[in-house]
Amino acid sequence: MFCRNCGSEMKDGTKFCPRCGTPVAPAHSPAQDMGSQDTGTYGTGQQGQPAGGRNQWTAQPGQPAGEPRQWQGQPSKKKKGSKKKVIIPIVTVAVVAAAGIGVFAFTQSNFFQSKFSSPEEYYRSVEEAYIDKGMKALSNVVDGEDLNEITASVNLEDAGVAMLGLSGYISDAEVDALDDLEIRINTGKKDGVSGAKAALYSGDESILTANTVIDTDSGDLYVQFPELSESYIRISEDTTSVDFQELLGMGTVLDFSSLPDMLPKYLDVMLDYATDVERQDSTLQVGNISQDATLLEVRIGGGQLADMAVDLMETMQKDKDLEEIMVNLGDYMMAADPSFGYSGQEFYDEAMNQLQETMDEARSEGVPESAAIEMDVWVDGDGNIIGRTITLVDSEETMEIFHSLEAQDGADYASELSVGDISNVGDGGYVSLEGEGTIKGGKADGSYTLMSEDEEVLQIEVSDYDVKLADEGYLNGTFLFTSDTEPSLSGFGLQAEIHSDSSDVEAVISVLSSDVPVATLNLGVSSAGSYEPGLPAGVTVYDGDNDEDMSAYGREVDPDALEARVRSNAFLSWIVDNL
Repeated sequence: MFCRNCGSEMKDGTKFCPRCGTPVAPAHSPAQDMGSQDTGTYGTGQQGQPAGGRNQWTAQPGQPAGEPRQWQGQPSKKKKGSKKKVIIPIVTVAVVAAAGIGVFAFTQSNFFQSKFSSPEEYYRSVEEAYIDKGMKALSNVVDGEDLNEITASVNLEDAGVAMLGLSGYISDAEVDALDDLEIRINTGKKDGVSGAKAALYSGDESILTANTVIDTDSGDLYVQFPELSESYIRISEDTTSVDFQELLGMGTVLDFSSLPDMLPKYLDVMLDYATDVERQDSTLQVGNISQDATLLEVRIGGGQLADMAVDLMETMQKDKDLEEIMVNLGDYMMAADPSFGYSGQEFYDEAMNQLQETMDEARSEGVPESAAIEMDVWVDGDGNIIGRTITLVDSEETMEIFHSLEAQDGADYASELSVGDISNVGDGGYVSLEGEGTIKGGKADGSYTLMSEDEEVLQIEVSDYDVKLADEGYLNGTFLFTSDTEPSLSGFGLQAEIHSDSSDVEAVISVLSSDVPVATLNLGVSSAGSYEPGLPAGVTVYDGDNDEDMSAYGREVDPDALEARVRSNAFLSWIVDNL
């Protein structure tokens, strides 16, 4: 198979030419090429006019781009008595000849114009596809179901008992009782009430529970410990500097659902300044793996850098999504710490004032003409970005600040990632991650090394990493972390098995000693919780700011009943007796 634009040979199934980036035409007959061309792909009709219609201009085979094209109007309607017996053979010969000429034109001429008329257009196309893919994955994460239940439990293995020096002090029954303990946290909203319930369970029996609900109209907080007393304690918002509603509304602060729509606005601004692009055939070499690719060399010079920075800051000033995020963040910080000193709106306004000062400085001082950002982008035959380096340049030095490459050859792959100035290792701030492995059946296995400066910090073994789900924004796989930086850590490891989708996240995190589990933490986050908060009804409510009320509440509490619940679990009973 050959590229219709530059004539390079390509592997079957390739979607983009690795040399020039031209999309591969779908399989169809030469006659279809001549009669039903897609002007959005090949461009043989006039702009906006369906291919095959009247008044078409087409280049002749071998004709240089930009030369005048010959006119091909539709033939006039046949008149009665036309000699069909003569015309049909002529048309047949013409079609056969056109088919032969078309094959030649595919490889040797501009008979069909490339979809991408310039390296700049091709670069923007692959970059926009890359951004679109990333934003879809981000949307899956931020627009997923509300996660309203968290569970956590711990398992202590025999090796852990021995390592903690508990052998002979704790029985198997007490260790098994630890396995029965689980913390469950539920959150919810209903009828103007926000609430959360946190409880320690032994099997299906609760040991101690804390119910907290907030009246969104008054801002008052109600707290109940049902194992101690059915009564509630009310804490008024007026008597404390803490805004309980803001604190419980942290989900609003962490609401990033606007990011998939917000981030492309800034990326589009940056792409508008990518007007200096060169394209060439290349081979991406990562470790021992090489892959054919198209290399796009992008340069944004000093004058453009200043204009781009101003455009980005002006976009920030007009961005209502950004304003909402910053106002929510400021309100939450003020609720958590009244000494913060700013309301959410004041926090946003102050940030915008500082942004305006930076814009004014950028306009007045500009950026030296010798300064530039240079970026190398490698694109595979399917139009996917598989490598990127970003370098800062001025008249005196060149500094690479970002480097991300991944090459694949069959099932084998190798990858490199670094952040910081690679030329100044030893000055601080340089971190790299390198690895290689295989991908089979959509699952990746590999070994990675994390380095800070020129020293190994961490070794990471990855297995059963689901590549498809990762592209959709979900992390699934097993990750083993080990380190030799400290002698005391030798032989130890931390293993995480993670499964996630739009409604659930499960993680099993184990401490290993010589590959043997010592202790395991089980975490779960789910949207399956059924908790519904409600304001106190039919029970006594004590004023938390009233000493007499709190004394009365204290008389209701039954500490013996609480101790009996605690001792119903053998491990908790062992804790009470020994600690």
